[in-house]
Amino acid sequence: MALIDIGTLVGVLAAVLALFIQVRQRKFALAQQYIERFWEIDDSISRAECVGVDVDINLHHRRYAKLCEDEMEVVSLGWIDRRTWHVWHAGIVSSTSTTRTVKTESEFDFLHACRMSSTHDGSHCPAWAAQSLWPRATSW
Repeated sequence: MALIDIGTLVGVLAAVLALFIQVRQRKFALAQQYIERFWEIDDSISRAECVGVDVDINLHHRRYAKLCEDEMEVVSLGWIDRRTWHVWHAGIVSSTSTTRTVKTESEFDFLHACRMSSTHDGSHCPAWAAQSLWPRATSW
């Protein structure tokens, strides 16, 4: 009987570990997609600045602001881990692109709330605070 209990315990622990690994891989894959989008937009901004076309530059700054808003939305859902979010948040807050765009756009709710709140780190951002307690507690 004790051998069956040990086997059950090992099986449950293996299942929990597999679930943990799967969640980490999903978060990593999603973060990679957003990083690829960032570099695509950053390259577009660099090319537009070399050419000097203000319309293109403004379009790409708007695309970047939308990317930041999307990142904040997935963070609010608990789909990005804490370490990744701290790096992203520092970049979002320091970016002049989002400052220019957010002043004129009212559709970026999370981005606007973040930029208008007092100086804070990623743990105190309105996007991070929008998560329920469970995703925040399990965001490794």
